[in-house]
Amino acid sequence: MTNQGYIAAILTPDSADALREIAIHPHLHCHHLTLAYRPDEVAWHRFGSLVGTRVRLRAIAHAWDLRGQAVVVSGIESCNAVPHITVSCAAGTKPVYSNELLARVCVRDQYEGAECIDLELEAYVEFVPFI
Repeated sequence: MTNQGYIAAILTPDSADALREIAIHPHLHCHHLTLAYRPDEVAWHRFGSLVGTRVRLRAIAHAWDLRGQAVVVSGIESCNAVPHITVSCAAGTKPVYSNELLARVCVRDQYEGAECIDLELEAYVEFVPFI
């Protein structure tokens, strides 16, 4: 058990392509949903049994601004306040910005600053080590 990486639901190529179709910024991500970043013992207990499994996710809301774009995802828990996948970012914006964006538009499971969507996605849960 190590914390030198993250546990994530890595999108299948078809699911990543589906998100690329809605991308608005030049720097595309459409790669994964982070379940636990630098997982500690509690996170390994919570998410470790999912490693190696296939999961079905549903993108239920789409939020964006001048800096970033993300989709809110249901169907799995995450260490993030709002489970999401970063779709795209403007130049100079890191993918972690999605947390800030979603903190503004998602309050108590209400997505007032986001557009409702319904997109089925598929992913495989993996531990991704830092290189």
